[in-house]
Amino acid sequence: MVLIGVRGGDTVAELNSLAKSLGAERDLAGLVRRVPGPIGPTDLGGALDTLSVALGSGGIGVALAQSLSVWLRTRRSDVKLTIFVDADGIRWNVDGHEREIRWDSIQRVRLTGTGIGARLLVWCEPAVTPPKPARRGPHGSYLLLQPAVYYGQDSSRTVNEHIRQALMTFAGDMYAH
Repeated sequence: MVLIGVRGGDTVAELNSLAKSLGAERDLAGLVRRVPGPIGPTDLGGALDTLSVALGSGGIGVALAQSLSVWLRTRRSDVKLTIFVDADGIRWNVDGHEREIRWDSIQRVRLTGTGIGARLLVWCEPAVTPPKPARRGPHGSYLLLQPAVYYGQDSSRTVNEHIRQALMTFAGDMYAH
């Protein structure tokens, strides 16, 4: 069994859209179930939280992967991200919530991976913790963001290249290629 969730935008509407799309696939018919979330003390019932897809033999996993890929290409994210890399540091704005980490707080910065797998990582000075929603990354770093989550797969190569160029220009020796 595979559990599938949706983040960003109207999650209930997006999950309903995904459930309808997967349920319409001949190979997945009858295998997609809605899994309600936990019921709060004031709730009358659990909201649609995730989908479960029963996997078995006969290429169902391939059919699921293909169906998800098609569905994802039809989505338009309403989450907006702007990234600024300049002489002061790195600023990013997600849906009007601006966050910043200044160069004097950073020991090292790196854009790892390519395409949709790229991640912007920072290693901070010992007494510094970057603003939320940054979370712990590998080797003592903090994961600031994954550009493709916001910009989409089609534009990820261009966005990543612009970020790399800006890091090379402004981060100096802190930028780890």
